[in-house]
Amino acid sequence: MTYLAKRHKQMPISEQERKTMLWPIQTMVNQMLDNLYSPIEPSYMSTNDLMQNMSMMPRMDMIDTKNSIKIEMEMPGMGPDDIKVCIDNSALTITGEKKMSIGDKDINYLAREVDYGCYQRCIALPTSIDTSGAKCTFKKGMLMIDMPKKMEAVKAQRELKVESM
Repeated sequence: MTYLAKRHKQMPISEQERKTMLWPIQTMVNQMLDNLYSPIEPSYMSTNDLMQNMSMMPRMDMIDTKNSIKIEMEMPGMGPDDIKVCIDNSALTITGEKKMSIGDKDINYLAREVDYGCYQRCIALPTSIDTSGAKCTFKKGMLMIDMPKKMEAVKAQRELKVESM
């Protein structure tokens, strides 16, 4: 039952109230609340459908070494065919999908904590990256991306002496 339907059962609205200036605003707010809560109401979707459509965001580490920028991203339950990595001069985009097993459709879970669904992550890249030399590997549920720095960026780095005042 939607929020608006619950509200109407609790407090009937008179004809006079409907004609007031605030009625259109109240209707709009009720519709917004309906849209907000509808994805979590069990009557709209089964638990399996909710889990299948959840958005997930794998955790990552970004490491700055002398010669490259490295990204390590957790992707348990996925394989190389589930992942797409695109790079251009300004961004790295990683998309993927972790699918539920077809056999899971008729199972009545008592608890469900494993995330399933699609994700997309876009990471802005510094101009010092040589995108033509980027490499991507996948091993044991970890995606590893190595993006070398341009030689002039590596040479331009220098350590500053910290002086006390």
